[in-house]
Amino acid sequence: MDAPGLREVMAEGGVGLMPTRSPSASGRNGVWVTLGAGRAAVGPPVIPAPEAIDGKWCVDLSEVRSANARAHTGAAPGALGQRLHELGLTTAVVCPGPNGGRAALALADENGIVDGMWRGEELRDAETLAGALSEALLQHAVVLVDLSGMDSLEAADRAIEDALSLLRHPSASLVIVLSPTAGGRPAASHPGLSPVLMGYVRWSAESTPGVLTSASTRWKGLVTPADLAPTVLRWWESTAPAPTEMSGRVIRIRESDQALEELDRLDLMLLERHRLLEVAAGLYVVYMGALILAALVVGVWRRGSVHWLTAPALVGALLPVGLLLATLAGLGQA
Repeated sequence: MDAPGLREVMAEGGVGLMPTRSPSASGRNGVWVTLGAGRAAVGPPVIPAPEAIDGKWCVDLSEVRSANARAHTGAAPGALGQRLHELGLTTAVVCPGPNGGRAALALADENGIVDGMWRGEELRDAETLAGALSEALLQHAVVLVDLSGMDSLEAADRAIEDALSLLRHPSASLVIVLSPTAGGRPAASHPGLSPVLMGYVRWSAESTPGVLTSASTRWKGLVTPADLAPTVLRWWESTAPAPTEMSGRVIRIRESDQALEELDRLDLMLLERHRLLEVAAGLYVVYMGALILAALVVGVWRRGSVHWLTAPALVGALLPVGLLLATLAGLGQA
């Protein structure tokens, strides 16, 4: 598929890979919450549609907070939106679909408030969507566009083109394109990586294309969903540190004229590591099962002279050996 919109972002910025959750509803929602919290978070299976309140839009975050409290993630849903509002910046969501709740999770403040929202099935029409994008970008400082409801990838890419054309002005604009789920590969055979692009759009033709990097992973080309919030805040606060509740780090672009080739190598390496972990985990389970069985047999056989703590002690003593053997065996099969 020819994607001029995506190619334009790549030409003026960087490209990388981002680990995402499973394709389940709760997994997708967890990524949206993470984007707005700046910290790894979880999400409930269902997100209610935002409601209009006093000229703004509010999404109910009670279930989101409860889910993260139960999971002990330490995430603060709405941290990004809250800080943007403290800076006097307004936020908006454009969503070609009837809900818009998931996208609102990324920009809502701690009260679930988003300043503007354009949603509805009519936004699947290219001209209608372009008009909504124009209004949103003119009225608000930070705009999130959820294109998952578009009829095709071509339609989504055209929407990206329209947004880029609206952002062409002397002062640069930060554009980030990402997918909250990894597609095309079953989760069981791949670590679940989604492409992410980030560029600085301006009138000037000058650009520094390259590979995205973040201190969160320390891998060139690999960033995390939690890095989005600190990156957006750094754009508006060039010197201020990210809020303490955020664990993500600012995404940066390292110049490279072979960005896609570097990502291909990174993807293959991470795939091999993922397979190694699967093999090692399977061998470890078998090893521990055999070890526990042997310990129980010894305990029963020597019941008169072996203390009841013998079996747990034996398992604990040989646990490091099992981990080492499983890892070495996995290396040999990878």
